[in-house]
Amino acid sequence: MKPTEFNCGMDSNCNKVLDRIYRIDRAIKYVSNAEKIENNQSLRKLARLGFELYIAKNYQNGEITLREASELLTLTPSETLDLLSKMGVTGNIRSSDVLDSLNTVAPLD
Repeated sequence: MKPTEFNCGMDSNCNKVLDRIYRIDRAIKYVSNAEKIENNQSLRKLARLGFELYIAKNYQNGEITLREASELLTLTPSETLDLLSKMGVTGNIRSSDVLDSLNTVAPLD
């Protein structure tokens, strides 16, 4: 059902919401058809992909650690690094961070 089939009148927020719902529904149907799966499975798949992207962006921006990303994604750190790498996300560790860590363990004099 297209958003134009509902009567929102002059309420632009209502029209925006209906348009988003319509676009999400189209995306779900597209994935369902492309992968020959049910709509509810498509929705879960799209939600997971969106969550993975969200976590990847937070990791890339330094807002969460690899460990936190791994826990949120319920993956091992190695699996998380593989996923991030496939998404084109590089590590957020700087050389100064590594040196600081090394100095904490064994100070360089």
